[in-house]
Amino acid sequence: MKNIKLILKVCSIYDRKRLDIFLTKKIIQFSRSKIKKLIINNCVKINNIIINIPKKKYFWVI
Repeated sequence: MKNIKLILKVCSIYDRKRLDIFLTKKIIQFSRSKIKKLIINNCVKINNIIINIPKKKYFWVI
């Protein structure tokens, strides 16, 4: 699989939203199931911390 690096800024309206849903809305070329697999396989970071729980709600620090 080819490595892709994306950097996303988060608006306050997405605060406390599920990570998988947020990423699905921001990265439209990936399905929610694909994003969920990426999260579970430790391919997603928030503030340089690996996140592997797709349904968890996060407080976004900007």
